[in-house]
Amino acid sequence: MRLPQGLKASAVWEQLAAHRILIRDCANFTGLSDEFIRISMKGEDENRRAADLLIGLFQDHQIQREAHGN
Repeated sequence: MRLPQGLKASAVWEQLAAHRILIRDCANFTGLSDEFIRISMKGEDENRRAADLLIGLFQDHQIQREAHGN
């Protein structure tokens, strides 16, 4: 998935890893950059937990961007 503008895969990886959810930083994939991550889907509960964390992270990122006029 492509991350929102200004959000880097390493930062998302770090945040999710703190919750024991591992994702793949796609910076070293041909044709991609540090704006992309890969997620391997699991069971319904794990998927919901990961989705909720990503949604919260994206919302926080958007709030910070708006606060800084970006």
